[in-house]
Amino acid sequence: MRRGVSLAEIVLAVGLLAIVGVPLLGVLATTDHEAMTSQDYMQAEAVAQRELALVLAMRWDDLDRQLPLTRPVRGGDPELAGELTATRLEDGLISISVELAWAVHTGSAAQRRYGLVRFVARPDQSIRTAYPFGDGEAKR
Repeated sequence: MRRGVSLAEIVLAVGLLAIVGVPLLGVLATTDHEAMTSQDYMQAEAVAQRELALVLAMRWDDLDRQLPLTRPVRGGDPELAGELTATRLEDGLISISVELAWAVHTGSAAQRRYGLVRFVARPDQSIRTAYPFGDGEAKR
């Protein structure tokens, strides 16, 4: 009885590995890319939340005196860059937004973007909760 592996068996085994292995490697590469992208967005959210918290910690009068406010925002890895903007929408209502961008890959011109917006009302004033929609008046 002969113990060994024939050429046909080797070719069949390599063919099966190629059929199963190539798509499996593709799936693993895609999963790794998606995890890195998710990590980038989580980092952008953390930077935006930190900047937003710094503005929200200000007293209303101090913030109101500085409006409109625009300042650069940087941080994170990859290097995130953007700006924080605070503007008065109407008396007693402020919009605070943080917009960030970063390169998809190091040296790439393509960019990913993340934005966070928060509306803040003066603490001692109630604001309208019904606004006109379209051409008609708001129903109360």
